[in-house]
Amino acid sequence: MLSVEDMMQRVERIAKLDDYLFFQQRYDRIALVDDPEIQFFARHADDGFVVVKTSRGMEREMLRLPDLEHALLMISVLLDDGFDSEPQELRDMDEFIEACPRVSDDELAALIARFIDPRYFALGMPDRDGCVWLKARDGVHDVTYRDGQGHDHTILNGYSRDTGVAVLGNYAWTLQYVRHRANDWGFEADDPQLERIVKYALRIRE
Repeated sequence: MLSVEDMMQRVERIAKLDDYLFFQQRYDRIALVDDPEIQFFARHADDGFVVVKTSRGMEREMLRLPDLEHALLMISVLLDDGFDSEPQELRDMDEFIEACPRVSDDELAALIARFIDPRYFALGMPDRDGCVWLKARDGVHDVTYRDGQGHDHTILNGYSRDTGVAVLGNYAWTLQYVRHRANDWGFEADDPQLERIVKYALRIRE
């Protein structure tokens, strides 16, 4: 897991533009090396910093944040996602879920809780905010995020129960990962900019 110190050691300061540049990393045989074709910028703007990704010469603005600390947090999550997006515990969880297609919701919840804090997921209507939950409707299931203000956002929809549970597990793991990273870096849980970063990581676009 990248710390603030790790990020600053990897940064390349571009003084002329007052930007901060990070290279994506990839595995080359057994070594982890910078990939010059994929770069992330924390680009200075009048109202803060814009997180920008360039890939093979194409540039895309991702999110505008009020300060460098939030921009670095988002970039650290994006950098990790590129080369470590499916850790072993997530693969183990998927295998467990696939092996138990007919168990009850309570049994499934207990299974997922071996890998993900129950605060971050629910297999039915949640009794809390800030979690990914499985919404049943008309014979299919939607993977939904309930944000810190109690608003629901559909991430993906139209799944069978078994597939929906597996997808939920993946997004709940991402939510937990970002929340733990933010906590390690000293961000408050109710930080509104952190909520925006969470939504981006869950592929919810504002």
